[in-house]
Amino acid sequence: MNEPVLPPLPPATDQAQVAALLRLLNRHKFEVVGLTLLFAIIGTVVAFSTEPTYDAAGTLLIEPQATRPVQVQEVYDPGYGTYEYYSTQSQLLRSRELVGRVVDQLALSTNTVLLPPPEGDDLALGPLHVRLHQWLPFLPEPDAPAPMSLPAEVLREAAINAVLRDLYVELVPRTQLVRVHFSSKSPDLAAQIVNAVSDRFVDNGLESRFDATERASRWLTERLGDLRNKLETSEAALQAYREKNQLVSIGGSRGLYEEEITDNARKLREAQRKKTELASSYWKIQQAGNDPARMQDISSLLLDPLVQKAANDVSDAQQAIIQLKERYGERHPAMVTAQARVDNAVRAYHHQLQLAANGVKAEYEIAAETERALLSVVQAGKERIRKLDEGEYQLRSLERETQTNRDLYALFLKRFKETDLTSSYQSINARIVDRAIVPAVPVKPNKPRLVVLWCGFGLLLSLALVTLRNLLSEVVRSVEQLEESTQLPVISVLPTVAGFGKKSSAVQLCLEQPRSQYPEGVRSIRASLYLNDVDKRMKRVLFTSAVPREGKSSLAASFATTMAQMESVVLVEADLRAPSQKRIFGIPKNVPGLVELLTGQVKLEQALFHHKDSGVHVLPVSELPINPAEVVASAAMTRLIDSLAARFDRVILDSPPCQVAADAQVLAHRADAVIFVIHGGATGLHVIQTAMKQLRAARAPLLGHVINQVDTRSSYGYEYQYYQYGNYPKQ
Repeated sequence: MNEPVLPPLPPATDQAQVAALLRLLNRHKFEVVGLTLLFAIIGTVVAFSTEPTYDAAGTLLIEPQATRPVQVQEVYDPGYGTYEYYSTQSQLLRSRELVGRVVDQLALSTNTVLLPPPEGDDLALGPLHVRLHQWLPFLPEPDAPAPMSLPAEVLREAAINAVLRDLYVELVPRTQLVRVHFSSKSPDLAAQIVNAVSDRFVDNGLESRFDATERASRWLTERLGDLRNKLETSEAALQAYREKNQLVSIGGSRGLYEEEITDNARKLREAQRKKTELASSYWKIQQAGNDPARMQDISSLLLDPLVQKAANDVSDAQQAIIQLKERYGERHPAMVTAQARVDNAVRAYHHQLQLAANGVKAEYEIAAETERALLSVVQAGKERIRKLDEGEYQLRSLERETQTNRDLYALFLKRFKETDLTSSYQSINARIVDRAIVPAVPVKPNKPRLVVLWCGFGLLLSLALVTLRNLLSEVVRSVEQLEESTQLPVISVLPTVAGFGKKSSAVQLCLEQPRSQYPEGVRSIRASLYLNDVDKRMKRVLFTSAVPREGKSSLAASFATTMAQMESVVLVEADLRAPSQKRIFGIPKNVPGLVELLTGQVKLEQALFHHKDSGVHVLPVSELPINPAEVVASAAMTRLIDSLAARFDRVILDSPPCQVAADAQVLAHRADAVIFVIHGGATGLHVIQTAMKQLRAARAPLLGHVINQVDTRSSYGYEYQYYQYGNYPKQ
């Protein structure tokens, strides 16, 4: 039997999802608030237990380049590459060489504030304290080893590292100012280190420029001697070449030759162009010979003015014959004269074609001869220029070498004189604008900010834990999740009914308050059944669940009550382990039931109980059998269900849960439609998926899910709220 399919309901809107998240947070608000307050207390303790740190700052003015009074282009520098320059200067301010000089100047390797000594027995606990500080940064910073217990070089390197750790250089945007910061627990030490670093940076700039100038002077002096010798050698070689080849002005002769070649080359191109233009006509004339008829096909001859005039004369004479023929006829004397005129015009036309052809031949031969003559003249001119270029190449090579040596010598001589003149002038490209003063207010800890950060961290952590707990939960949280995991639609969502499971509470609600939410949801199950049962074949409808206490028996009774309003219905209680239909419908205990009927103790009319208020015929379970699985799987049970299906319009089967016994699989195989009941907010998704596998293995015709007992006051209940059918108030 094919499994009926009901299309899933439309997904929830974004607003509904946001509302569901807010309700989830409202459910766990006490956990969120408690964890946030705990971290706020921790942040307060950390803020008030942390030793204050002071920050001292000094300002330096660093010009992009040192000015030289003898060079205008260096006095004014537009500042290209300024960013890279200032980045370099900031790294120089934090260089180990400069900081090492400051450490030596202030004797920081023995400073107990920068390198605090151990106190009492703390040295023995030092490594553990260090590890705890790495794991819990809010603990007090561990003490360093005693300065006197380490070698001087080790102490100096430790002091340099300590200064570099707390030294910070700030580039002020859009200015030439640089701020030097140092943080320390001692405000006096912070100001001293900033001022010492600034002073050493200015001094290092002067020393480095003086050393560079001195090295440049020595190098320039050595290079000037070599360049002077090279210049004298190249000038002598150039003069010797000129005298040997008696060269006065190669450039003037070459210019005359170039003009002559250019003029001849232009004439050569004109001759070649004219020859090319006449080549086609010349070939056609050669092929035509003296045949006037073939000459008439040569277009270049027809463009000749005299040929065109002769052609016009032939046309006029022929037109005159046509006119005389129409007036006088062919035998009139005037026709003879006109015919003679036509013959003369044709002979003149052929003669003119021949003259035009001879003219084309003559022009082509003249152009060919001119081409050959000019080609020879151009080749000769190029040969003369080539010989001149060979001599000029040697001359230019010697001149370039001489000029290069002369320029290098002049450049080095100029630099040497500048260096010599400015060696005594050293401009300062860095100076101190503001010296560091002893700070009076600590920069950290920022107690309000620290408390807020810890509080925010606690809030985020609590939200993450709540969300993670919700995501890892096995409980089905939404209709979309259930439909996606089982590939079955949710056909209804039913709220919790007060007194659910007690005597006839659900049935009475369907009868007494038919417009409330629960009966409306049950009727939506009926509507889904009708939509999938166009051919009226789903007569046996089975209600089952994964585990007990899902509310399937009460739902089966409510569904039977709703169906009885439109057709004859019998409710068969097939749960032979924990029957409950007698309690739900208020059936007396002495009424026989299913087991007695199958064993032949009573007849069907004696076992069937007709509930007058709802109109439902109920076949309850009065006696519990020893072997319920065999009873359900028996042939008598099959015959009973078939006979009831023939007698009633609809047979409702209340089966046991799938995870409790295999009865549900046996009954599901015999049913026409199976409705799976889930306890909203309580049944785990893994349990549902396992039950679905069992039912599909039994080839059960699954119709869809019904999410039952949804508590709208809980966060999970609100997840399903917008899927409830009907929006009527309770009556």
